[in-house]
Amino acid sequence: MRKPPSAPAKLPPKRSVSKGAANELDEVERALSLLDGRHPDFVRAQRETREAARVREQTLRAERARAWRKRAKRTLLSLVVLGAIGASGWLGLRIFDRARALSAALDRASTAFANGGFALVASSNLVTPHKLQVQASASACFVAVTSAPSGEMVVSHGASMERHAHSIGWCACDPEPVTVTAPAGAGPAQGVRLYSVDARVFGGPQGWGLTPARPEAVTGGGDECQESVLVSWIAERRFPRESIDAAWLERGAGSRLSQAGFKAVAGSALGRTFAVVEAMPGSCMLALRPDAPNPSEPLVLEDAGGATLVRGGALLWCDFHGRSLTVRTTGGAVVLVVAAPAARVGGLLGTREWAGRVHVSDPTTYVSEADLALDAATSLTASGLPDVVAGRPQPQMRFVGLSLRTAAGLVRDVPAHGTLLACSPSLESGKLESVCAQVGAQPWLAAAGETLGLAGCPTPFWLAALDDSLDKDALQAELKLVALARRLTSERFEVTMFTGVNELSTGRVAVLGRAHDDAIVAVEIATTPPWVMPYSDAAPWTLDGEPREVPLAPGARVMLTATPRPDAEAKQRRTIVFRRTQAP
Repeated sequence: MRKPPSAPAKLPPKRSVSKGAANELDEVERALSLLDGRHPDFVRAQRETREAARVREQTLRAERARAWRKRAKRTLLSLVVLGAIGASGWLGLRIFDRARALSAALDRASTAFANGGFALVASSNLVTPHKLQVQASASACFVAVTSAPSGEMVVSHGASMERHAHSIGWCACDPEPVTVTAPAGAGPAQGVRLYSVDARVFGGPQGWGLTPARPEAVTGGGDECQESVLVSWIAERRFPRESIDAAWLERGAGSRLSQAGFKAVAGSALGRTFAVVEAMPGSCMLALRPDAPNPSEPLVLEDAGGATLVRGGALLWCDFHGRSLTVRTTGGAVVLVVAAPAARVGGLLGTREWAGRVHVSDPTTYVSEADLALDAATSLTASGLPDVVAGRPQPQMRFVGLSLRTAAGLVRDVPAHGTLLACSPSLESGKLESVCAQVGAQPWLAAAGETLGLAGCPTPFWLAALDDSLDKDALQAELKLVALARRLTSERFEVTMFTGVNELSTGRVAVLGRAHDDAIVAVEIATTPPWVMPYSDAAPWTLDGEPREVPLAPGARVMLTATPRPDAEAKQRRTIVFRRTQAP
């Protein structure tokens, strides 16, 4: 419904019917009305009607003009607003696209670091796409990345400035300002980004050699706090695990150790500077460089706190409580750590002997003060000697196990008159572990501030033939037999007497294979020199050399000959057979 137009702002004066003397126009209009036979005011009424219509038309025209101008103004304003919105949207879309392109390019360039445990510190933006300035935290490692495909990025941190393409890594001990600048030819969508990781989680500068997310350039920094960071890193087990190269033990020069039950338990590859050894309780470990078993540059054995225990070209230690230790190296060679049960190989003494058999001579040994007596006892029990008692041996005990922490730990007094003592290795050799055969009371005194590991046991049944001998050579023969038993025990042999042995003649016997037998080693023991005569089915052997392991299946029989032939009567001799059971 159309709204009636409003009254004009200014209307023409309304001509009223003259109440006084008629003017000329009134008279003319009245005359025309009468001539036409109309009411005297008819013509005047028509004139006033036409005048009102003309005024109304003018009013409507002005109203329409005002309405059109108003609509035009609104339309124009709407167009302007819509244009501004469109322009803003277009500009915003362009900015968004540029920001997304900048971020996407940086994401592609830094995927390895984002997935490698590094946390984002900051990225450049559209205002300053080619420069990033931050205050870096302390004790952290950083990676600066640029998405520019070519050119050198510049990194300024602390007092250092480095240049390299694509990515640069470094570590810092203290807070420092960092400025990263993109290469000179970088485009508007090519920026820079900074990542960081806690040095204690990463391992400090040592971590660069182990992380798969390695930047193209690694610069110096963080060396002053590297040691504390590395100790914390190792203690918290944050380092990446790596496979152990056991080729030396399985197929190389150390393959003989497998016969004694040694297994690879830890190691470090080329470039890695440590190996954490988490062996089972009651184990003995040997750490060496397989490619150079006796290098001049030492390995270092450390506890969980980073304290140095021992150092040497090769390391040997036994732990009866399962303590985790770390073998440190320079990273210039592969390191392998092998372990075997201490009760099987004979503690430090037996493990040292096995190391010598694979040409690892004179490894540096370590055992805790609390484990000295256990180590001494283990060397006896693994030698086939029963009834071992840890602690100071009684005079009536024939065999003594000895374990020291330093070569000066034992006071070497001359035995009293009427006593005998023989040790292997000798007490003057400088070795820290030994098994001794004694007759009578020995002093066994510890030096000031030192602790001795001692254990003792009586003569076992299989050595009873030599128990009454008071000859030092007889004691030495006993020690050689004990050493043979220690070696054969680690190779799954057990000592037997009498059963399955038939003497054919002096120095010649037939041995019958028992159930589950695999091989045998046999010797003849006499109460007179030469005390021990090894048996063989082929070339003769001696106690100082490699024993002859004679294959013998269950139920089979083998003929053996002793060298030299014994001179003692049959009642003064005993045949000892070490039998090995078949592998499971």
